[in-house]
Amino acid sequence: AMPAVPQRLDALTRELIEGGCPSAHIEKIASYLRSADENELHRIRPLSLARRWSFPDEEFLGSLLHATRAGMLNLTWELTCPHCRGVRQTLDHLG
Repeated sequence: AMPAVPQRLDALTRELIEGGCPSAHIEKIASYLRSADENELHRIRPLSLARRWSFPDEEFLGSLLHATRAGMLNLTWELTCPHCRGVRQTLDHLG
């Protein structure tokens, strides 16, 4: 199943760019997904990446949401302890 992953990522990259997402954002996200280690990919920090790559926060968040809707990423919400900042619970929706 692993050889299908790069092909799927390439297909999603093309689909998102053809759909109007900024190619610089989508190419950078795809490159990050190919090269980052598993620990980095487990918890992606969108605003940190936007700043590292000099992309405007809101525009980049929009691209990440499009990538999520297309199936390139999974969105989860983490409830953190206000005192120690440790993750108490990870959810796939806020409801």
